[in-house]
Amino acid sequence: MKFLKILIHFSLFIFLNSSDECEEIFKDNIHPSECCNIPSREILESHQQKCKAICKNDDSNLQAGCCEINCIYSVTGVLKNGELVKDAVIELYENFLQSKGAGKFDKWITIVENSIKKCVLAVQKVSDSLVCNIPEYFMDFLDCIDSQNFLNCPNFKYTKACNKTRKIFEKENQCGKKFNGVFVVNYQIWNKKS
Repeated sequence: MKFLKILIHFSLFIFLNSSDECEEIFKDNIHPSECCNIPSREILESHQQKCKAICKNDDSNLQAGCCEINCIYSVTGVLKNGELVKDAVIELYENFLQSKGAGKFDKWITIVENSIKKCVLAVQKVSDSLVCNIPEYFMDFLDCIDSQNFLNCPNFKYTKACNKTRKIFEKENQCGKKFNGVFVVNYQIWNKKS
């Protein structure tokens, strides 16, 4: 759970400019997870215990948090020398989805692959800025995957409330960024409501 909080804070740090306006937009909308059961960053959290043990000797919360984040990305192989490894990200999602039950997430595998491919092209390395020795754009990449997965959800609940939430993901607004024509919502800011 500590890792998820650090990951959320890390994501919020990168999207500080949109925080207040998004809270205003999000306050009357339901969380996207109530509309669609998308594959979450639980994938990265599955490596948390191993990395927590490796990082247990770090002194401060920030150092321990950075150590855990770096460890998880290193163990999963999704970042190598500060660059995204698309095939590693696809493999990580596929293994996770297949472990959740035979056939249960088959529709998701294609959706996730397409989201990853689209997001790799959209969210390019825009700067050399690092947070915890991780490229800032990597969090935009994860938000892009979540946004695309939400928009292409095979089991979306078409209710009035969910359609209202979906509109936030469909139309460019202050709760995200546009990368090469792809609008990416800061998906993790929703968690700030809880």
